[in-house]
Formats: sequence, structure tokens, C-alpha cells
Amino acid sequence: MLPEAIGKRFDGFVLLNGNGLGYGRFEFDWESLSRVSEELGRIAAPVTRASAWLTLWDTMLEGNWPPDAMVRLLLRGIQQENEELILQHLLDLLESAFWQFLTPEKRQHLAGEIEGILWTAIAQSDRPGLSSTYFRTLQSVALTEEGLARLGRIFRAEEELGTLRLSLQDREELVFQLAIRSVAGVEEMMASQRAETEDPERLARFDFLRPAVSSDRGERDALFSGFAQIENRQRETWVLEALRYLNHPLYSQEAVKYLRPGLELLLELQQTGTIFFPKRWLDALFWGHQDVEAYRVVSDFLRENPDYPERLKGKILQSTDTLSRAVRILEGMPASVEIP
Repeated sequence: MLPEAIGKRFDGFVLLNGNGLGYGRFEFDWESLSRVSEELGRIAAPVTRASAWLTLWDTMLEGNWPPDAMVRLLLRGIQQENEELILQHLLDLLESAFWQFLTPEKRQHLAGEIEGILWTAIAQSDRPGLSSTYFRTLQSVALTEEGLARLGRIFRAEEELGTLRLSLQDREELVFQLAIRSVAGVEEMMASQRAETEDPERLARFDFLRPAVSSDRGERDALFSGFAQIENRQRETWVLEALRYLNHPLYSQEAVKYLRPGLELLLELQQTGTIFFPKRWLDALFWGHQDVEAYRVVSDFLRENPDYPERLKGKILQSTDTLSRAVRILEGMPASVEIP
């Protein structure tokens, strides 16, 4: 109870942890949830506004706010936000919500609207760095035929857009994203990108990652199988990048078969890799999965290994928390019900 509030009119919303100093799970009551979603852009203090976004995101993760409503709210926030740190966070949340909490059908339904907002943001930005930030999100979520064709034109320097200037790293990521989507002419784009890569280290990295986005499933399978050999895991950052591509949501149905072998490698990775490699391996392995079949791989593995080391078990549970939440949300299952 707040004695100082007794007798005063209440016509707003209650935001617990508005100063961002609390640690825990904070929830909106339904009236406050409805009001804050309408008035979020009018919260003047950046810290309070950021705290409200975090609470809204947690509300969605708990299954109390629909992911598609969250996406629409994020799109509005992205158009209104002027604090660059908060904006970057909203773009990260948009990407996560899009790939991990929307059904493929809803992705397709919202893709055109999302792409349109991001194209406009890039065109209107007078800061090259911010244009690049918008663009990285755009190339990550693009799905429409028109959007992908336009990305191809930008890669080939057939179209310019505002202050946007692509670095070598931007161009590499763009061509890999286009390859995942099997865009027409992407093999020529890949060859062009390889030809203009002069640094031997970047060229080696490019060649290492290229099979991870191959349209040939056999090439992708061979790359993943090779990770069982320690000599193929020497460049851990490259391995993690490749693993994220291999488990991209657009490959997820074909990539479920990587999950069990990936879990079975974990003990060896702990013994042969750097200290953070096992957790990062798990994050890259599971990020693109959102269905019951993938969740069952995890639950079966843990059930069949009751004496599995607690620290590694904890890492598995951490890295698959988003997966389990996505399954519950997409299947409409409350937290109290066990996933079958």
C-alpha cells in the first residue's frame, strides 16, 4: 500500500521498477498494461521508458501479451524513439519477437509492414551509423519478394538509399541472408563478394561460413557433422556463426536433426573449448527453433541423462528457455501445464 496515494485520483498506469533499479519479475495489472501500451511514447524519462519496455517484454514472455501485439507496439516505438540505446534494444526485441514468437503465417502477414517501416527509417535517417543499424534489422527479417529484390539491388550497388553505406561486414552478412532465402542470382553475388575480399583471414572465414547457407542440404549437413572433430572447431567464433546460420528459422524444420548431436557434444566441448564456448554453442544451436519437436529433443535428452552435470544442465535450461516459452505461447499452453 502507498499511503501517499490514498484519496488521489488515478487515471494512468502503475509501473513497478520505473527507475530500473529493481531485480525480479514485475508485472502490469490488465488496466495498466492496456494504458501503457497506448502511452509509452509519452513517457518522458528515458530510464522509465526503457523499464516499461522491459516489463512489457517480460509480460509477453509470461504469455500475458500476444507476440503480434508486441511486434506492432515495437514498430510504433521504433518510429517514435529518439534515444539510440533504447532504439537499438527495440530493434533487437523486434528481431527476436519476429523469429522466435510469431508463427510463419504471422511473419508473412506482418513482413511487408515491418519492411516498409524500416525502409522509411533508413531513407529518413541523417546518420550513417543509425541507417546501418536499421538496415541490419531489415536484412535479418526481410521476407517479401519486393524487399528481397531491393536488397539485391543494394548489394549490387544498383540502388542507393539515404545515408546508408555498407561496410565489408555488412555486405557479407547481406549476401548470407539472401542465400538463406535462395534469392535469384545469389550465387553470382556470393562469387562477387568473395572476389572482392582481399584479406586472407576474411576470405578464410567467408569460405568457412559459405556451406552454412548453401541451398544444398547435404553441404549444410556435412558442415555440421564436421564439428564433431576438434580440428574443425579451432575457430570458435566462426563455428558459432556457422551454427547460427545452420539453425536459422527458415532452416529449422531441416535443422531439428542437429539438436540431439549438438547436445551430445556438450561434454566434449566443455573439455576442449574455451570457458564460454559450451553456452554460446547452445545459444547458437537452439536460437532458430520454436516448435514442440525441438523442445522434445531437449526434454528427452535431460530425462535420459538424469546424472548429467548440473552446471551443464543449467546451461541447457538457460539456452532453451526461449524455446520452451515460444512453444507454450504458440500452442496456447499456460505455464502450469507440462508440454507433452
